[in-house]
Amino acid sequence: MLYKVSKKLIRSITTESFYKLLTKYYYKIFFLKKEIKNISMLKHNEEIFQKLKINLNNVKTTLCNSGIEYDDCSSSWHYHLFAGINDIFKEKNLNIQNILEIGTDTGEFTNFLSRIYSNSQIYTVDLPEDDPIFKKIYGRDDLYHREFFFNERKKNLIPSNINFIKLNSTKLLKEFNDIKFDIIWIDGDHYNPQVTMDIMNSMQLAHEQSVLCVDDICIEDYKKNYASNESYLTLKNLENNQILKNYFIYKRVISNQNPAKFVSCSFFQNT
Repeated sequence: MLYKVSKKLIRSITTESFYKLLTKYYYKIFFLKKEIKNISMLKHNEEIFQKLKINLNNVKTTLCNSGIEYDDCSSSWHYHLFAGINDIFKEKNLNIQNILEIGTDTGEFTNFLSRIYSNSQIYTVDLPEDDPIFKKIYGRDDLYHREFFFNERKKNLIPSNINFIKLNSTKLLKEFNDIKFDIIWIDGDHYNPQVTMDIMNSMQLAHEQSVLCVDDICIEDYKKNYASNESYLTLKNLENNQILKNYFIYKRVISNQNPAKFVSCSFFQNT
């Protein structure tokens, strides 16, 4: 509650640019977390990248060109992952034509995708503004936050290769009945039943060489703060049934996490 009041107060007395800076670094500013790089977590992530034949030097260059520091332990490694996924397709002599993102939020990551995959079409879906769920999450019930959110999203979704669709992801199959996606990024509702529905629907929108990725995965039993282990249980079940092969990287390589969150990268086992 104190955190929400603090955000509202700061938003009302500061400029848009300063508030954006505060929002970007809220872990450090509001929670005063001391971010200590965990070398074993970093090593784990880099070993997974090597298994996937992702060139770390290419990843560092791509991130640097986007103003992201590879060694910033507060950065989410889904940026690192998508900066390198193209190497997986190059290894198979394939091009990335269509990318689906489930969960647009402010469109910051969407914009990143549009730049590093400038020759690809980015399709991003999020709930319509009149959806009750849309209105009540991420502080959107606050007028200042909501205005800031819409301004940021509008700016980030300007690139011509971004296709923004206001849609409940339950209806994905009906919306995209004639498109197969090379990469699918699942970052919508992280709780069941929706997250399992998003995973299963995404598999039907993919082809044999597609890569499926899921954000905010908890391996241990956990369900709060927009994260849970329910996506992990679904992915592991699909792997146990020899449908998917999953790789899990730490979302952030910071020591003081409780619990640690992961980002998955999954492939069909028949490839």
